[in-house]
Amino acid sequence: MSEFPEIEELEAKINARFKELQSRTHPGVALLVSGYIDDFLQDLLLHKMRPLSNAIKDRLFKGYGPLESFSARIDIAYAFQVVDDKTYENMRAIKDVRNKFAHPTEELNFNSPIIREICKRFSTFDIEKGALRAFTDAISETLHTLQQQFTITDYARGLLDFLEPDQEKPSPDKSGK
Repeated sequence: MSEFPEIEELEAKINARFKELQSRTHPGVALLVSGYIDDFLQDLLLHKMRPLSNAIKDRLFKGYGPLESFSARIDIAYAFQVVDDKTYENMRAIKDVRNKFAHPTEELNFNSPIIREICKRFSTFDIEKGALRAFTDAISETLHTLQQQFTITDYARGLLDFLEPDQEKPSPDKSGK
């Protein structure tokens, strides 16, 4: 059993959804699955941060907060070296595919030229397998990379606790300011 069963459970749910989604429309697949990546990335960023009050989390991730958008979360994850270049580029392309499907000016699917062009940016793109396969492979690869970051962070926190057991831990802001 893994040290992180909640991540394995999420990955299993996503893989099951991939199979279910094969019968759905291409826009439905793109919107739903990119939402998983967005949520997972937000959880990873929160995991990397010090403990925060709900008020601070809301100010960061909701409304007009600086990390409210998927795009901002991708950029900040890259800026703080949470993700590597390949994962960053894959997530930017995932976001772009999602945005094209969410705000279409014409009927779109993964065979549409504009979507195929975006999918060519994926590290997983293979012309013979097509854009939909490149998209789903990029999603799987990205989830795997984000999962590894949870593991690295937990290991580093545990090591720090071991090396500095008597250090006072910062307490979360309870004022809500």
